[in-house]
Amino acid sequence: MNKLYDEERNIDHLYRISIELYRNALKLFGKEDDTYFYDITSTYFEGKCCPLAFFGHNKDGKLDKLQINIAMIMNGKYGIPVVSKVFEGNINDVNTLYKMVYYPKVIMKKEKCLLVMDRGFDSEDNVKLMDTTEYDYIIGLRSTHKFIKKLKKETDFTVGDWDTISTDGGEIKLRKVVKNLFGKRRNVILYYSPKTASDQKRKREFRIDNAIKRLGDQGGNLTLKKAEGIVKQVKKYIVIESKEGKVMWEVDKVAVNRAEKNDGKFCLMTNLDMGPKEVFTTYFSKDKIEKGFRCMKQDANMRPIYKRLADHVIVDVFFCHVAYLLMRVVEQLAQKKKSIKFGMVCRRKQQEYTLPSYMIGIAAAPNSRSLPTTKFRQK
Repeated sequence: MNKLYDEERNIDHLYRISIELYRNALKLFGKEDDTYFYDITSTYFEGKCCPLAFFGHNKDGKLDKLQINIAMIMNGKYGIPVVSKVFEGNINDVNTLYKMVYYPKVIMKKEKCLLVMDRGFDSEDNVKLMDTTEYDYIIGLRSTHKFIKKLKKETDFTVGDWDTISTDGGEIKLRKVVKNLFGKRRNVILYYSPKTASDQKRKREFRIDNAIKRLGDQGGNLTLKKAEGIVKQVKKYIVIESKEGKVMWEVDKVAVNRAEKNDGKFCLMTNLDMGPKEVFTTYFSKDKIEKGFRCMKQDANMRPIYKRLADHVIVDVFFCHVAYLLMRVVEQLAQKKKSIKFGMVCRRKQQEYTLPSYMIGIAAAPNSRSLPTTKFRQK
């Protein structure tokens, strides 16, 4: 493994191999598209000795496990992974972009491209960083921004002309507005999903009703500390106070009504002069990278991680990256040959496909004799 990556000896062949694999894989898929997705995920450890492993926001729900974070840039058109990088487990998503955003420019020699990112990367520093790269971008905006809260409050989706687009989740209303955000005028796409609004309202009402029931079930045993613990998930909507040694509670109807007005409303930001439908469709095609992470964790057995040395962990993640790229290649070959989907390929027992020679040779690192192989077995 130290022939691929060794930080102490300044050996790092991983990015060169990743880019060469990516470029050769494109020969099977078609002309390269300049749209890329960027996202980050986490995977957990069995053990406590790795210097990269820390407690953090665990996306697998393993709150008691140490973890690492894995960032990836992926081709937006074909879903081919371009490059991955391992970060410490306690790093925030928003703090990873500056270490990854120049890879397309420096390694891939891309002067222009479109980078699509979700709401975890919408800090002012990241937006200004994107301005310096001169890349195009589409970024989801979190509702915690004051200007987004104000924009949602002022927007009535029942008034005026709105574009509409049909999705699996029902009809979506969209409109493009220009706002002064992060020190510059930028295009903001407002969109509203009635189904999402209904789901958010139903979940909120269920949680409030459940909290009130649990408060009532406590009877005379209810203390202020217990009450605060019970309403933790809905503390914005239930007011708790203690009067003369008795715990009282009340639903804050103003807060509930305010939340209902924001239900189903979301915002995207872009520097592109694109229609709202095209921006919306491009942004939500980023589920390709989420599927890639899921495949690396499950099909490539990336989680849990048992290794202790940081270099070994980094190379292990790289092998999973390569495995997913080869899975996409196998899927493409299978679809060309028999028009079948990747899930069907994985379920076939001992099905064999021959990779082009350049896909095998280019993956060999300097001075390495072999690469790990990925086998598909019937479950």
